[in-house]
Amino acid sequence: MDRDRGAAGRRGRRAPSGLFLLYTAVALAVGTQTLGMALMRIACIDAETGGRLPLWRSILRAVLLSLVLPALTAIFHPYNRGLHDLAAGSVVLKVPAAG
Repeated sequence: MDRDRGAAGRRGRRAPSGLFLLYTAVALAVGTQTLGMALMRIACIDAETGGRLPLWRSILRAVLLSLVLPALTAIFHPYNRGLHDLAAGSVVLKVPAAG
């Protein structure tokens, strides 16, 4: 019985991270922002073209970002790009205020 509860607990912890990956990857592939990014007035774009990220690169970025450590490396990059941004070829920029 304890073994069953342990397996269910592990499945329960995977659900939020799976939702994060799905939501973030789709939001960045369809547009350039998640809801949180929109509130903070930042956008994630392709570093070379300035356009949206392809789905596979937005998935790569979300997977690496979910590991947290790549995001912390942004502290040491001159343009605050973490390993997740460098690997995905993305850059996060401020969005000008509307109006």
